[in-house]
Amino acid sequence: MALLKTLVNVHDVSILRGSLPLLTPLLDDNADESLWLADLSSQETESYLQLVFSAFTSQSVALLSDKDSDAGCFVRKLLNGNVQSHVAPRLRELLLERLAADVFGGLQSEAKVAYFGLIVQGLQNVEDSAQSTAVKAALKRFELDVTSLILVIDDLSKPLHDNTAQPKKQRQDGR
Repeated sequence: MALLKTLVNVHDVSILRGSLPLLTPLLDDNADESLWLADLSSQETESYLQLVFSAFTSQSVALLSDKDSDAGCFVRKLLNGNVQSHVAPRLRELLLERLAADVFGGLQSEAKVAYFGLIVQGLQNVEDSAQSTAVKAALKRFELDVTSLILVIDDLSKPLHDNTAQPKKQRQDGR
């Protein structure tokens, strides 16, 4: 952790790239990093997670906007709520805090729409009411222009349109 603390004031996208190998294994409870984290005290765990998530800054916007980057994949996986590791809820909270603090505002409109929609869709996978409340509170802090908000609504309503747009099949008996 001492090495990580020395990098806190360095504002460069490479810090996020370097932090990802520390974060990604935490999505799997059987990974060595998860087992190590589970052995720490709650205060040490929180300090470590806060420190690693400090790499998500406005400078990391380009990396997070790239759908194929490891950072973008990590964020999408965590936000959709399907990850069930024991620290996933806290990781999601920390990520939402960082997004709301200064990252989301720096994203291009397309990325904002994608992340906002993913967070809303992820709410259905969040079973804990406190977690759900935290996600909703974070969503309130994200600013979207009207056009982006309409795009989010369109994206979220596509499954509804797909189900109702299918024409009724004619019965074989001629009715």
